[in-house]
Amino acid sequence: IRRPIPERVPIGRFEKRGDGVEEVVDEVVSRSEYLHLIQRACAELGDGLRVRFFDHFEVGFDASVLDHLDEIRCLSIDGMKQVHNPQEVGRLPKLTDLLFGPWGKHNPDVLAALGVQRLEHFTLAGTITPPIDLSPIGEAHSLRTLRLLGRGKNTESIGGCTSLTELAIDPSPKFSLDFINRLASLETLKFVLGKTTSICAIGPLPALTDLSFFEVRLLEDLGDLQRFPRLRRLQLSDQP
Repeated sequence: IRRPIPERVPIGRFEKRGDGVEEVVDEVVSRSEYLHLIQRACAELGDGLRVRFFDHFEVGFDASVLDHLDEIRCLSIDGMKQVHNPQEVGRLPKLTDLLFGPWGKHNPDVLAALGVQRLEHFTLAGTITPPIDLSPIGEAHSLRTLRLLGRGKNTESIGGCTSLTELAIDPSPKFSLDFINRLASLETLKFVLGKTTSICAIGPLPALTDLSFFEVRLLEDLGDLQRFPRLRRLQLSDQP
């Protein structure tokens, strides 16, 4: 959903005609009917349906629309300059999977408002100013998958998220990787973009089976890989 939902919503499909593709409108429904259709689809498909709100360039995204969509389990909010009423995301009773891709300036405490503490899967897909406070992630005791494809402050607090089985992170010399040593259940560890010379600050991880690096600048030293006794897959991609 790329822009605020209007009072009358066209519903249709795309059809191939000649050398191009045309949009065909089958019916026009009211805003409330349209939200009801999304709500019903979320109830029927559960984790199999992701609802995405993006762009909303002119006015920003007003999360109060989610009051009508309490069946959502998987949600993406990305490319937004502004998110109004982010606490409405935190009130979604069945939400387990959230992708948040901010753009522009947001409140540093936005993750607390979004309710990341109760999620099972979370992706931060952007870096903004002022830096987002990552501390609420450390209080997410059911979080299994965390993808930090952006940076914030208080990164070390993620070490409190001991339920994690998968972590993807954009490394930086500005923070130590020591906090990863507290993630004893970690099975998959991915370093994506960013830069670091070494991962030797990471000690034994007894459950780690998958370790990968993608476009990590300055990387020189992985240390003794025998400290990961269950490691079965090592991938280094697009490295200098």
